[in-house]
Amino acid sequence: MEQSTDNDIHISPLTIILNRYGGGFLAFNLESWDVPKEINEDGLDFFSFWHHDAQKYIIGKGNTPQEALDNLKAKLNPALDNPLIDKFLFLDFEGIANLGDDNYRENLQFIVEQTHCKIIITSLCRLDGPEMVNEKWKELQMPVEYFSMTPVMSCFLQDPNNHLAESIKLSRQFTALEIETWLEANVMQDYRYAILDLGSDFYLDQEDHLVVIDKKSGLSMAKVNEIVCLLNNKKQTQ
Repeated sequence: MEQSTDNDIHISPLTIILNRYGGGFLAFNLESWDVPKEINEDGLDFFSFWHHDAQKYIIGKGNTPQEALDNLKAKLNPALDNPLIDKFLFLDFEGIANLGDDNYRENLQFIVEQTHCKIIITSLCRLDGPEMVNEKWKELQMPVEYFSMTPVMSCFLQDPNNHLAESIKLSRQFTALEIETWLEANVMQDYRYAILDLGSDFYLDQEDHLVVIDKKSGLSMAKVNEIVCLLNNKKQTQ
């Protein structure tokens, strides 16, 4: 199933197809006849393409044709590495990993590659010290390195009824302060930042930098594109 793309003036040629096995859509800067047929073939041809030949192509991915197109645009036009602008991604990696969506590794790597951002950890494992953060990061097989972590401004606030969910909610209320404190202590030049979290308890002046992850869809390509546009100071395609 090919999508009409005559009105797209930014990428030409452009072909968007259904991803038969992986779900969603795939976008290519190719004519339709140049898109590898093995992508949606049965059996060994499909397996061989995705494990050996896919790296030869630039492929946009998304749950909708527009998401796939936005993803392709980002891959074709990554951010320039400007040494005069720092980019920081404040990341609750534990929260995202616990949603059970394995695509978060690939999507996180894509964000770093496209924006050259530095990852700052905000996850609750900080409360047990740097060693625990390192252990969790390796255990979850995160595909990139992290740069730093926010300071711990409070102890773990235990809900009096021992409800873990309420305890986590109480602890997250300090995340905004911890992010602000880290920026004040570490920023030395012009910068941009994004906050990737499952919660929304942040300061008003941080809301324009916040990307809240949906607990059902996880770190989807829509969220990935939002983060990339935010850090690269680009308008997102509507």
